[in-house]
Amino acid sequence: MGDAGVTTQNLEVVTVDRAKNLIIVRGAVPGAPGGLVVVKKSVKKQKVKQVQTAPAKKRSQVAMASAKVLTMDGRELDPIELDDAIYGVDFNHTMVHDVVVALMNATRQGNAETKTRKEVRGGGKKPYRQKGTGNARHGSSREPEMKGGGTVFGPHKRSYRQNVPLRSRRQALCCALSERVRSQKFVRAGFTESRRPHKPNNLMPY
Repeated sequence: MGDAGVTTQNLEVVTVDRAKNLIIVRGAVPGAPGGLVVVKKSVKKQKVKQVQTAPAKKRSQVAMASAKVLTMDGRELDPIELDDAIYGVDFNHTMVHDVVVALMNATRQGNAETKTRKEVRGGGKKPYRQKGTGNARHGSSREPEMKGGGTVFGPHKRSYRQNVPLRSRRQALCCALSERVRSQKFVRAGFTESRRPHKPNNLMPY
């Protein structure tokens, strides 16, 4: 094999003859006849799996989300505690973006319409003869490249609605509400039984 060293594993030593300096091995040994063969005992290193243990969490009281309560005349009442499952969700920008785009697309009418070559009126007669005029050959005056012809690949009436899973819509709503609470822009209106607002003018602007 020249000066290249080749390592072969998983060979079984059958017998060893010390008188004749022979080692009988079961398996194929690479190399040219008369080459140098070094026999070593293979030692496989056992891989020790290192299990990373998570540090113990400190038992600390986590403050729940709260919101202001305002009356119709602008007086501030005692704040209320909110459910962390709804108002304490981490903001998922991708999910909120997908839901907002789907809601905006649902409001599109999709009434854009263009006429193709077969829908344009006229064009049944050949505009001029095939040869002898010097112009390019045409079979109809309503071809897309001619004035008054049809439109190729134009818009047609369609629906822009996108199917968004109900779970994603609910999660996006929780993300939006949680972000409003974290930015302290979430306010609850407090009403009394004696005076309930029946008109928007009765509410104080916030």
